[in-house]
Amino acid sequence: MTQVETEVKNDNITANYEKKPHSKVAVNIQVSPQATQAGYFQALKAVNKGISLPGFRKGKAPDNVIATQYPGQVKQEWRDFLVRTATAEAIGLLNLNPLRNSDIRMISASELSKEKGLQFSVEFEIPPVVPKPVLEHCVLKEVSAPPITEEDVNGVINNVRYYFAKWEDVHDRPVQEGDFVDLDIIKLDEPQETICEDARFLVQEGQIANWMRDLIVGLNVKESVEGTSEQETLVDPSADSPAFIPTRCRITVKAIRTANLPELTDEFANKVGAPSMAQLRERVISDLRTRSMQEMREELRLQVNEWLLKNYPFDVPESMVINEAVGRLNNAAAKLQQQNVGEKEIKEELEALKPKIKQQAEDSCRLHFLLMEFAKQHNVQVTQQEFKEAESQGLLQRFRTADPRATTADLQTLVAQAFLLNKTRDYIIQYARYEKI
Repeated sequence: MTQVETEVKNDNITANYEKKPHSKVAVNIQVSPQATQAGYFQALKAVNKGISLPGFRKGKAPDNVIATQYPGQVKQEWRDFLVRTATAEAIGLLNLNPLRNSDIRMISASELSKEKGLQFSVEFEIPPVVPKPVLEHCVLKEVSAPPITEEDVNGVINNVRYYFAKWEDVHDRPVQEGDFVDLDIIKLDEPQETICEDARFLVQEGQIANWMRDLIVGLNVKESVEGTSEQETLVDPSADSPAFIPTRCRITVKAIRTANLPELTDEFANKVGAPSMAQLRERVISDLRTRSMQEMREELRLQVNEWLLKNYPFDVPESMVINEAVGRLNNAAAKLQQQNVGEKEIKEELEALKPKIKQQAEDSCRLHFLLMEFAKQHNVQVTQQEFKEAESQGLLQRFRTADPRATTADLQTLVAQAFLLNKTRDYIIQYARYEKI
């Protein structure tokens, strides 16, 4: 439902505006006959400046000659001048702030007349009215870090051991559990494409898809098998990843290899920069703790997002949502292309994703405004040192990868904003109240 705001007027115009959904306003403007007539003479001058007539210097032809010989051009210039100047004047009188001047568009207009003036309406987006989140109302659920087990530590160390392993080719038997295999995978659905060549997989639960493991165990080098991919993990409903699409493919075993792992000695620890195995284990435990704390922090940040979105609804500009949604759809399309999905399937999948991605885009825009408002309220700022740390963490490169055409200055602004939004979430996490699960 629209809402007509207080009317304003001066000698030139009378104006009011209506609030519309998606942070839009429609400004209704009546140009007075006096201003309309003054605008007519301004239009004559503007047309005159660009025209050369025999017998007259450029721009010096009489007004009546210009009006008689170029009536269409004069009328168009007249209308454009009145709309341009009256719109600017109305926006100032009504204290409105267009989100982008370039997006102001006319939605209706009366016939132009010296006697009656001109009545028209323009529409544009304005910055949203953002609620002020109340920190005292924020209640989060406690998050506990899972214990670090010996299995976790050994898993990390074993991954490092594989880096220093000595590899042996196997020729006298087929693939079995625990082998490393180099595979070629060809997509058989149209259009046929190569998914990977000489890609190495560990034939072990959790390291390779079960459907692939079932197909290749028992194959010898140079033997092939055909099958269809299967989804084996639950998809996070909050993510904007495209849905799984089964793919028929041919898998060829190029090589079977086993790994001779180095012994867990101080000499091995030295190779990875630790004085001893005991200290290597301490480093691994410290790294796992850091990773666990980061995961806890991310879970709490998600809770902050949910609290803000649930308790502070408001309209956001539609153009911002569209831009965000387009970026997310492009990312989803790129992921599907990396999976070698056909163009037809990509189009169908993106169409199915549109409602979900639109909601995610709205939430993202709303969170941006709410967090920026909160940062302003509580004077949360990013220091120069923190900005340098954000750059060193690879944030700048991540934004550059997402938009290769962006300038360095634009990317630095995005990095600073991203860091500020997370710092604001962390501020809320620090001072929020907590309830036990």
